[in-house]
Amino acid sequence: MVKKPGKSKTHNLLDKFAFFAKNRIIRLKIKIQTDRIKGGDKKREEQDIKFLEFCKGEQMIKKVAAICFVVLITLSTTACAGIGFKGGLNFTKWTGDDWSDADEFDWKMGYKIGAFFTFPATPILTVQPEIYFTTKGWKAEGEILGETVTMTTSMNYIEIPVLLKLNMDTGMSFKPTIFGGPYVGFLMGDPTLKVEVGGESAEEDYPSDIFNSTDIGGVIGAGVDFDLGMSTASFEARFNFGLTSVSDNDQEDIKNMGFSILGGFSF
Repeated sequence: MVKKPGKSKTHNLLDKFAFFAKNRIIRLKIKIQTDRIKGGDKKREEQDIKFLEFCKGEQMIKKVAAICFVVLITLSTTACAGIGFKGGLNFTKWTGDDWSDADEFDWKMGYKIGAFFTFPATPILTVQPEIYFTTKGWKAEGEILGETVTMTTSMNYIEIPVLLKLNMDTGMSFKPTIFGGPYVGFLMGDPTLKVEVGGESAEEDYPSDIFNSTDIGGVIGAGVDFDLGMSTASFEARFNFGLTSVSDNDQEDIKNMGFSILGGFSF
């Protein structure tokens, strides 16, 4: 990853990631040599890592559950035509003038899962607020300090889109749909940077205070709804584009970008 020439900023997010990655690689190379000499206790290390991941996961679940509970209670007090659940795969990367060329990065695969509510506006238009737990980030492979390195950044968000959905009646049991609208996302916890080098890997939290805690953007997409009688099955593809920087420095042009393939049911 190489920063594009041009604007120079004291707090450049790309420079911070590069510095962090190089230090992590040096530490990994030292660990590899130490393990070879001493035969490090990998089993104990794996147990410690699993325990820490369990603790982090439990805290995250509590936060997500609290937010979802508040949203569900609020919407349940409003008359709506239906409620549904949706989930699927998410593919994301970063883009922007202050980030390295997006073509140098691979799509990071993650997931998106949540609920949605439908409010008919007209016979063919529906207002559809949604709430998701979703993973974003990027993945890249390159050479640093003479080693082939794979780096993956993962960020967890609670994402709330509000979509306007056009339902095209075909006179049959399926309806093509197109939709679009804004979304707001809230960063949950510290992002992680995973570095893989020389057959070893390490993952650490990256301080969340260098990131923007709010991600605002837009959604466009299309799909198909199938009438199953008592319920409706839906399949769709959507594209998300960030409008605000992921960096705490709003002057840095670094934004989230991604697409999702989702399926769900509504009642």
